Amino acid sequence: PIGSYKLTGSIAPNDFLWGNTTFWDESEFNNVEGAAEKGAGIIKLGLNSGFFGCLMTHEQRIATLSVNEFEETLRRMDVLLSDREKIFASYDEIAEYLYNHTRSKLEEVRIADGEIRCGLSGGSSVPLKLSVFEEQKGEIRRQLHTLSPFSGKIEVVL
Repeated sequence: PIGSYKLTGSIAPNDFLWGNTTFWDESEFNNVEGAAEKGAGIIKLGLNSGFFGCLMTHEQRIATLSVNEFEETLRRMDVLLSDREKIFASYDEIAEYLYNHTRSKLEEVRIADGEIRCGLSGGSSVPLKLSVFEEQKGEIRRQLHTLSPFSGKIEVVL
């Protein structure tokens, strides 16, 4: 299971260490592998949803881990997420991006002569990302394009 978020009355809904440390006798040992798998699963849930992935835990659970156990948990998570594209950002950056994303709209897309023309409206004060998916030899590949800040109506040629 990805996390305890499905449990009624759970006090640690998405805590990746919940059930994986000796805190409150949740586990007989500090389960580094279990914590890494749960943490990677939580991050994948966010990324697969086209959103952001975020780890959450409580300091009481961190306190039961040695520095080596905590670092090994993070290392294992990194390996489990090695197939994912990651863009590191703060909560403030994510909030500003989402605010601007909601102020913009992809109005139309035209494909002709090897070009993709995208008509956008609204505006953004920060660069936005546009995903273009293309099938190549039976595999779907994504290209991420950065759009410059804009206001009003624009056309972007990719």
